[in-house]
Amino acid sequence: MIRGLAETVKAIQKKEISCEKLCSFYLERIREVGLRDGLNCVLTINENALEEARAIDAMDQDELPLCGLTVLVKDNIDVKGMPTTAGSIALKDNIAKEDADIIRMLRDKGAVILGKTNMTEFANFLTQDMPNGYSSLGGQVVSAYGREKDPSGSSSGSAVAMCARLCSFSVGTDTSFSVVGCATENGVVGFKPAAGRLSSKGIIPITQYFDSVGFFTASVEDMLYLYEAILEDETIMSARKRRLLVNDFNKQMVSIDQLGRYESTLSKLSDSGYEIDHTAGENTSKLKELMTRCFALELQAYLADHGSNQTIETIIDTYKQDMERYAPYGIEYLEKSNEYRLSPANGEAIKKICEDMEAKRKTVLEELEDYDACLMTGPTCMMHYVRIPSISIPFAIDESDGLPRSMILYAKNENCLLDFARVIKELKTYEE
Repeated sequence: MIRGLAETVKAIQKKEISCEKLCSFYLERIREVGLRDGLNCVLTINENALEEARAIDAMDQDELPLCGLTVLVKDNIDVKGMPTTAGSIALKDNIAKEDADIIRMLRDKGAVILGKTNMTEFANFLTQDMPNGYSSLGGQVVSAYGREKDPSGSSSGSAVAMCARLCSFSVGTDTSFSVVGCATENGVVGFKPAAGRLSSKGIIPITQYFDSVGFFTASVEDMLYLYEAILEDETIMSARKRRLLVNDFNKQMVSIDQLGRYESTLSKLSDSGYEIDHTAGENTSKLKELMTRCFALELQAYLADHGSNQTIETIIDTYKQDMERYAPYGIEYLEKSNEYRLSPANGEAIKKICEDMEAKRKTVLEELEDYDACLMTGPTCMMHYVRIPSISIPFAIDESDGLPRSMILYAKNENCLLDFARVIKELKTYEE
């Protein structure tokens, strides 16, 4: 039953399988391994999923590029009639009145929403010491590689669900590594489009400056198919300059084995005619500062826009009623962000960081102009700070600990990045 996305859509359109049968298959898998007594990656099942699948079976399916594909959605994204909680006990009754724009788009193209995934609470922006995959409402997401392994954050449930093949593809959000980072720990492909490329309406925010809807698939081929379907009339065209940039920032933090995988990939690219150049790279602390200055502001706006009876103050009060039970790791990010929200100086501080961000963006885009993509070696959040797309592609399973290893790439635009991902697939530099 589990096939690539394009193959699955063709099989449904040819009536070889039905949307209802596919939906039933994945719902059964979720109930077997995905709920609280298993991987705890699925928080809520869409009770209307089978009905929606049957409706697609009755449609003219030729114009539905995602016909019958089953989707699990991070629980900070609105799905009409379902709770949108961001994992917070304070938002357990926040029932979405409308679909988020991204959900509406997926439905219009024939996708079936299976349910909502567990996540790190408030997209891992509640406290410094929050374990990846933990939330007061959902509990702890469990890695498919073992209960003691890190499921990563904050789109933990969506990444684990894709790893365990509980859906055709899954949806997360990424402010800084919440999709591409999660993908690396779970052995799947994770793609973050450029911030602002897809609508974030109907998504509980950290900040519009960096937030982006992102996607998890089983393979690069599936990601290419999915994103071309989302782009509608656009196609991911070849934009190859046959040059790759390597970002060496914090390279000393990378294991010898991982550096060896990078070198193997670079060797294969070089043998196929690619020119490899290096940049020293840099990092920034201003991304986190801007996130902190904007989080409470934008969360309050989301709550007001949704007619919620909750405010930042009532959410904080809910936690403080029983910190040991509801917020055992603290709420300092939320409290600090609320202090900024109430400060008259916050607007000017945000403006200055945005000016720095635009200057850095110009510099990075100029650096990338003559390259298909850039390979990140050591950790840096610069690509998120300058709002450009990134992708995580699996290398292999590491023999030392049985965990997946991946490469993270970024580029000036999605077309360059996804086309280069196609190059990586063609060269077979990794194992799907």
